[in-house]
Amino acid sequence: MCASGSPPPPAAAGETTRLDVRGLQCPGPITRVKQAMSAMSPGAVLEVTASDAGFVADIPAWCASTGNTLLETRPDGANYIARITKGSASATATAAAPAAPGKKAKTIVCFSDDLDRVMATFVIANGAAAMNSDVTIFFTFWGLNVLKKRNAPPVKKGLLDKMFGVMMPKGPGQLRLSKMHMGGIGTAMMRHVMKSKRVMAPEELVAAARHAGVKLVACAMSMDVMGVHKDELIDGVEIGGVGAYLGAAEQAGMNLFI
Repeated sequence: MCASGSPPPPAAAGETTRLDVRGLQCPGPITRVKQAMSAMSPGAVLEVTASDAGFVADIPAWCASTGNTLLETRPDGANYIARITKGSASATATAAAPAAPGKKAKTIVCFSDDLDRVMATFVIANGAAAMNSDVTIFFTFWGLNVLKKRNAPPVKKGLLDKMFGVMMPKGPGQLRLSKMHMGGIGTAMMRHVMKSKRVMAPEELVAAARHAGVKLVACAMSMDVMGVHKDELIDGVEIGGVGAYLGAAEQAGMNLFI
């Protein structure tokens, strides 16, 4: 069996590979399943052991969305086991590569820099990316703080822009809860609980989204108003306006405002 959370080596058609994702919380299990399946040949079987109860509902939807075949799900003591064949049943029978469903687009507007709302944004984004969706997150106003580098290079600014920079958080590691922050005690407690339950922290979710190809777009107007310079943002962020967002939203099957 593979080490917990580690993608298995490539498997040929008919072979079974085992993936242990016990202890991982949503969206970790389906993200690791996608990584593992990407390295497997059509017709190969992936047997997944998970402890997250939500995985039992997530994996049938993931299979239907990605064109893979769910053979079974069953409880196994305190855990759950799912067996998945890469590709559709008909494609497996002929050992041909499956015709994967076309990509679905999702757009999300991240307006907030509250830790809990940013968590929701990136849990959904990572889950959608794992289900073969093209995901774009448009960051505006307070949401821009999520994209900031923790140690950005010095940038020449006016007085008001400097004041904004001092008062606002720098990156996902400094975000606060929208409720029960309690001078930092509540947020620290929440992060402790998340870590103990192996829930990905905001900074980990951001990194996972970037690795999965989620497009991060910063609102140009909001950057100007709030005195945020491009050099202060993490690498890979695109700069766009409302036209860029609306263009992506028109092509998307789902749009969320968080």
